[in-house]
Amino acid sequence: MTTNEFPLDDQAWADLETAYGDASEIPSLLRQLGEGDFANAIAELWSGLCHQGDVYSASLAAFPHLVRIAAARTDEHWIEVIHLASAIEMGRQQQALTADPGYQTAIDGALSLCARRIAEPLPDAWEAVLPAAITSFRGYGQAASLIFQLGEIVENGPDEFPEILLPVFQKA
Repeated sequence: MTTNEFPLDDQAWADLETAYGDASEIPSLLRQLGEGDFANAIAELWSGLCHQGDVYSASLAAFPHLVRIAAARTDEHWIEVIHLASAIEMGRQQQALTADPGYQTAIDGALSLCARRIAEPLPDAWEAVLPAAITSFRGYGQAASLIFQLGEIVENGPDEFPEILLPVFQKA
């Protein structure tokens, strides 16, 4: 079954996996992103779909829905949804999971959305997300991860320096 075959009311979600088991709750959480308790839904989706960078069958099925939801949002939450979608894409690349045609179409849609919204102002904490998301959607997950980490340094200061960068900046 391809990712574009998973409408939110499809019982097949129960056959998909998240970090914590079956994905039967994912459709409800995706609906909440558009019209419900956004903060709870985004937190639960992060936890289940992109747990510590790992992605699951439900993550790939949810990806096109996340892109659609981000495109439909007219408030600042669109960037949070794209952030999750880009993290799923980075995980997919890292785990070398195959992107079926429906997923690839959603990547194209995510790139188009980011291009349309690139000039919109973002809260400071989210400035690194858009370039990192574009980078991940273009197929450069490792570079996108580095952009996210650099954004965290800018936001949180040098005390939050990611270990991956230490060899680059340590004196010999």
